[in-house]
Amino acid sequence: MKRLPFLLVTTLCLMTVSSVRADAPSDQYQGFDSTNATITDNYTTLTWTRTPPTMPSQFLFAGTMCKSGSRLPTLKELLTIVDEAPHNYESTMGSNPNRYIDGYAFPNTADKPFWTATISKRTGGVNTSAFAVDFGTGDVLELDATGSGPKAYVRCVQ
Repeated sequence: MKRLPFLLVTTLCLMTVSSVRADAPSDQYQGFDSTNATITDNYTTLTWTRTPPTMPSQFLFAGTMCKSGSRLPTLKELLTIVDEAPHNYESTMGSNPNRYIDGYAFPNTADKPFWTATISKRTGGVNTSAFAVDFGTGDVLELDATGSGPKAYVRCVQ
């Protein structure tokens, strides 16, 4: 009879600490819960920052938003977390637009462009354009990478 309370408490604890589900294939990401700051992709072995900074940045400063040991992803790397079909998630960013990313694995992802480290154009030894991925459309964009260029969001990887 003493085992029944123990089993009930153990079951409740396991249910409370259980992993958050992802919309991606069940084996794509290592187990995670809502408190994890990073998530590891089992297919690529890349470890991603789950929640990006809330403010966009110009390309010149985008890399500085990544913490020690992490960096801007290449275009190829960032495309590995783009979903083929959009999802509609509740967001703390004020709206519920469709996003081409797993909102459980990557909460609060803006439906806007995210920088990559992949340069698309150089002029006179200066980076003038870089690729970005728009999680609102799933498209690859080429954006002005000069100091006067547009701002985009940053998702870091290691």
